Amino acid sequence: MNVSASYTDTNDWSISVAANSAGAGYSAPNSTTLDVNDISGSINDVNGNISSALTASGVALGDGTFDLVATFSPDGTFTASASGESLTIGGMLLNSAAITLSTATPEAEMTADFTTDAGTFSFDIGATGLSGGGYSLHIAGSAADLAVSSTSSEFAIQSFGFDTTVDVPATGCTAWDAAVNGSLLMRGNTYTLNNAEIAFSCNTLTKFVFSISVTHKTSDIEQMTVTLTISWLTYVSGTPNPYTPTFGEKSEYTSKAPYSGTAINYYSGFFGTADVSYVYYFNKGSFNKHITFGLGFTVGVYQQLVTTGTGTKATYSAGAWDVEIGAMGYFDANERINGDIFCDLNVVPSNDFVCSGSMYVNPSNAGSYHESMNNI
Repeated sequence: MNVSASYTDTNDWSISVAANSAGAGYSAPNSTTLDVNDISGSINDVNGNISSALTASGVALGDGTFDLVATFSPDGTFTASASGESLTIGGMLLNSAAITLSTATPEAEMTADFTTDAGTFSFDIGATGLSGGGYSLHIAGSAADLAVSSTSSEFAIQSFGFDTTVDVPATGCTAWDAAVNGSLLMRGNTYTLNNAEIAFSCNTLTKFVFSISVTHKTSDIEQMTVTLTISWLTYVSGTPNPYTPTFGEKSEYTSKAPYSGTAINYYSGFFGTADVSYVYYFNKGSFNKHITFGLGFTVGVYQQLVTTGTGTKATYSAGAWDVEIGAMGYFDANERINGDIFCDLNVVPSNDFVCSGSMYVNPSNAGSYHESMNNI
């Protein structure tokens, strides 16, 4: 290394050091985790205030390469910061990571982005070493750029956050989960995420599930509320496992809903279905029947599954994002009653699904009746 010094008096002096450009640099012993390719630094005394700084370039941390800057303060505090493009901890590949370590606190502070099929999350991490090896991580997460939020205004994660502590090994993978708080923007309405949970394994998002309360109002009955549970589903290598929405026990009485019970071949995405129903009393003379009317809601925000090749040589990859949000009606009645129900989205002014249809009744002791059904 090259060393230079300057001296004015006891209050103003400096010592600087730099790697010899003609040499091979410094290679750390195998017992450390630092492989330093270039190093420079200085110790300065300006008007009696002593400070020092050390810059090490090409410091390997995990699977990423970082530049490390270390400083020493007169109060005895040693602080080091590093930044780089990737860092792997417990199998999680953290992008654009920044790390700060200080002797003033037992915890290392990190900020990083974590990219999944659902989009990018931002992590604020506090890390402390464990006596048996590995780390204890306090992770506060937020949604930096979730892919589902940019697909359509019909479905967007409006706010998102979680806070959890997890132990991870020094090498290898770890699985962990956390409770989530946030809100969802869907069809212009904002819904609170209830019972929300997110889980990761190594570098993969394995679970993101939450419930929202969806309301539906007709002109004939009081407002109905149904709990719609939405889950993140991911394609597993092998034979595609399509998602098929279902609507009630009598789903053969179908409608104009976007899904209409059609299977979806997906790569990954959010899916959910729910039913809400009420009893309608039909009276024609001595012909009295209780008929259950139902409305099925469905949500699908997903990456299309792209198939390349055929048979055993077929491979699958993620395609464009698509959004399907719809409803369909059905009714459950006994013999001598049949019909159809159709649903359309009435964006203005209710932003709700409006369903109508026809019911055909053929009592054994009377003629046939045709009943129009509106605002179901």
